Amino acid sequence: MTAYLVFRALNDKELTPSQMATVSQKAWRAEGSRMFIDPKKAVSVDELLHGEIVQSGNDAAIALAEVTAGSEEAFVERMNREATRIGMKGTRFVNATGLPAPQQVSTATDLGLIAAAIIRDFPEFYALYSIKEYRYNNITQSNRNRLLWSDPYVDGVKTGFTEARRVLPDRVGEAWSPEAAAVVLGASVRRRARQRSAEAAQLRVPVLRHGPARTRTARRSARCGCGRARVRLGARGLHRRPVL
Repeated sequence: MTAYLVFRALNDKELTPSQMATVSQKAWRAEGSRMFIDPKKAVSVDELLHGEIVQSGNDAAIALAEVTAGSEEAFVERMNREATRIGMKGTRFVNATGLPAPQQVSTATDLGLIAAAIIRDFPEFYALYSIKEYRYNNITQSNRNRLLWSDPYVDGVKTGFTEARRVLPDRVGEAWSPEAAAVVLGASVRRRARQRSAEAAQLRVPVLRHGPARTRTARRSARCGCGRARVRLGARGLHRRPVL
C-alpha cells in the first residue's frame, strides 16, 4: 500500500521522481531491512521507491510516507482510507513499513487485492517489481523475491519477513503473471527461502496450464502474526471473487 499511494501521488503530480526528500531520524533508525539512507544526505523519490520495492527498505518506506503526507501518521490515515476504497475488508494499517504492531492486520485476500490494484491502476510503475538488484550508498542488495530468478513468468510482487511468531506473514511470491497470482503467508522460518518460493510457484503452475478460460483454486490456512491467512489462486479471479 505504501508504494501504491506514492504511485498515486506521482500520477497526480503531487510528487516527482526527482524530488528530494530529507531523511528523518525516524526513517534512519528504522528496524529490519534497510536501503541505508543517511540523514546527512537527501534522497530522491525515485531512489526511495527502488529501495522500498527492490531492497525492502523499511527506512525508505518511512521516508516515502513522510515526503508524501508530511508524517508517517498522516500517511497511515491515507493507507486505511485507500484500503477501504479498494475493498480490503480484513486490513488495518498502523505503520508504513508492515513491521509488527498492535492492531495491524491483513489477509492473503487483501494482499492480492492491493497487488491487483497496483497492476491495474499504475502499470507504468509495475516494472519496478521485476528488478533483481539495486545499488544505493555503495551497497548492492538483491530483490528478496527469489522467484524472479527461478521462474521467467513471474513479475514479483513482494516478499516480507518479521520475527513475530517466527513466521513470514507476508511472503508474497505474488507470483503474478498475466493470468495468475499466488499469495503465500505464514511460512516457517526454518524452511529455506527457495523452498518457500517453490511453494508459491507450485500454486501458480496449474492455472497457467489450464489457461485463462478456466480457474483452478488452491487454498491453505496458516496461523500467523496477521491472523488467519488463506491462500487463493485463480486465473483472472483473485480480485473478482476473493476468499473471505
